Amino acid sequence: MKEVILLVLLIAAMISDLRTGKIPNGLIVFGWILACIIQTESFGMTGGLIACKDAICLIGICLPVFLLHAIGAGDIKLWSVIAAMHGLAVTWQIAVVFFAIAGSCSLIRMFQQKIFVERFYYLVHFVHICMNRRCNEPYETADGTELRYYDKQRDGTGCAIKLAPFTMIAYVVVLTGRWTGRC
Repeated sequence: MKEVILLVLLIAAMISDLRTGKIPNGLIVFGWILACIIQTESFGMTGGLIACKDAICLIGICLPVFLLHAIGAGDIKLWSVIAAMHGLAVTWQIAVVFFAIAGSCSLIRMFQQKIFVERFYYLVHFVHICMNRRCNEPYETADGTELRYYDKQRDGTGCAIKLAPFTMIAYVVVLTGRWTGRC
């Protein structure tokens, strides 16, 4: 049952992400509430608490990626709904499939737009600055702008991809694999 509920939530998130570029907070909150109810019904109060813990842990794990502007807050919150529904172990399986699919599509897009070298340069430069910066220094470049890998004004939206569709596809792949005994 929770698989069907989560699939419907992921489809709704995908549609919203494709149309507006955002995942509604109402959908996320609804997903968290449903996850807590489902886990509480299945495993008692402990299940509800574990669902909350898994959602919070997932947000904490993904927070650095969000702070680097490499993923949106809506995508992280959507992933936290998955963690609340299925736990961190299954979420990890979905994440592996997600990164393979989304990463491949992102590379293809960068090669098609002939911006792979430019994006790779930004990544190397970004990592170099981060590694050479002292812990008490602000996340700023020499000109005072905030340090980030992706900057919408500098980079535009040509290289940005919507992640909710890839999340939904990864979920279906893992769910199918689990049903057929392959995951």
